[in-house]
Amino acid sequence: TSQVTNMGYMFYCCWSLKILDVSHFDTSRVTYMYRMFCGCKSLKTVEIPNGLETIEDYAFAGCKSLVSIDIPQGVEVIGEYAFSSCKNLKIINLPEGLKTIGKRFLAGTAVTSLTIPSTVESGGEAYGGVTDQAEALERIVFAEGITRIPDYFCYNNSENTTLSYVEIPESVTAIGTYAFYNCKSIKIYGYSGSYAEIYAL
Repeated sequence: TSQVTNMGYMFYCCWSLKILDVSHFDTSRVTYMYRMFCGCKSLKTVEIPNGLETIEDYAFAGCKSLVSIDIPQGVEVIGEYAFSSCKNLKIINLPEGLKTIGKRFLAGTAVTSLTIPSTVESGGEAYGGVTDQAEALERIVFAEGITRIPDYFCYNNSENTTLSYVEIPESVTAIGTYAFYNCKSIKIYGYSGSYAEIYAL
């Protein structure tokens, strides 16, 4: 696979596909993986290759049988709607080194808790935050070491009453514009004297 540059739509709507190990793929020359697994409704297990830097928009959208996934070290960008409509997805582990998370990447999933790596620098936009339409999500923990929560990160276009627990570490010294817009039920947990405490007040 070292000569492959385009994996867009490669497994698109392969409805009977259940298990796939692409961890041995050489993705060093791959520049396009848009909707690679989109619509693979029977896919239960997938091993993402090391060396991959970007999970494209809609890459796993509609993989209704996917229950958990580990994003490997080296991935720096997760595109918008990447795991949307994975209605049985309950666990997703994000790696340190991740820098950008696209809007609504967990829309329509069953994920209830999410830890944001300290390296994340941007996520979401005015038309929808990272957590927008993630209706099962109750808890977010920002890892120690992150210094700024990006603009629009948890921006919700419609009122969100599910997200209720947000843990912000001492390392945070800035919280972006509309970072928690329309999150009607959140309680912010932080350290006494920290920026999080000032922001919560």
